[in-house]
Amino acid sequence: MAEDKKKPVAPIGTNLKEEIIFLLAGLFILALIVNQITNYIYSIGWGNFSNVWNYLYHSYFYPWWSVWKVIAVALSAGLVVWILYSYRQLNLLAETEKKNYGSSEDSLLDEFMEEVSSKKKLEDKWDRVLAHSYSDHASDWRLAIMEADIMLDEALRAKGFVGESVGEMLKLVKEGDMQNIETAWEAHKVRNRIAHSGGDFELNERETRRVITLFEAVLKELGAI
Repeated sequence: MAEDKKKPVAPIGTNLKEEIIFLLAGLFILALIVNQITNYIYSIGWGNFSNVWNYLYHSYFYPWWSVWKVIAVALSAGLVVWILYSYRQLNLLAETEKKNYGSSEDSLLDEFMEEVSSKKKLEDKWDRVLAHSYSDHASDWRLAIMEADIMLDEALRAKGFVGESVGEMLKLVKEGDMQNIETAWEAHKVRNRIAHSGGDFELNERETRRVITLFEAVLKELGAI
């Protein structure tokens, strides 16, 4: 087979030099064109903005002022019609959404306010629990644990658990449903001992804080506080 003849390769940089030359030539021509246009604008007196405005005003605006007024009135009327049409369409859309979804802005606002009110009540309850737990009286410590257990009862029912007591509801909790299930059992058992023993149950401030901390972890997981 005959050897393929190698095509001559252009020296490195030749194409780049040509591109630079063409670019400079193009810029030079563009500068000449811009210069000519600028000279023409100044030659007809348009180099000053006030001159341009005077020319436009006397040539187009003033002679056709009555026409411009009619156009302005027509545009204003069209804008008013468009606003009224848009307002009507928005009302129709709101009525359609109300029929389809059965809710309105008022009902959504009521739901939001009810949720805020419920959250505030829970916060107030928990504040009372903490206040009792920081008391200097053992009776308040027992009351703090009892009230915390009541909040646990309400939180479990809010999550859909059913039962006559906290213990029954905790038995229904499946593995994986609650991370703090053992914590809940531990705190609830302390409450049961208080309920069964009453004032005879020995409780100190340190133990009270520990049990309240257990309730706090569970209630936070359930979204009650």
